[in-house]
Amino acid sequence: ALGDLYKRQGLDLEHVVVAGDAGNDRAMFESGLRGILPANALDELILIANQPWHYYSPFPSALGVLDGLRHFGLISPDAGK
Repeated sequence: ALGDLYKRQGLDLEHVVVAGDAGNDRAMFESGLRGILPANALDELILIANQPWHYYSPFPSALGVLDGLRHFGLISPDAGK
């Protein structure tokens, strides 16, 4: 579903990032896309998503996602502050 969505929207893969915190997010992190794991991500997902193209944020939940988007340069450093 994710692959279909970004193709239909005409998005460049450089602008696509997944984010999740639980085992049900596994398929997104196995897609080869860059991923964001917030600090509250479950260990089961952290083990699966242990790849250099994934970013593990020190912040939980939505703050972690914002931090990851900053990390990947997709939003300005000041966004969400």
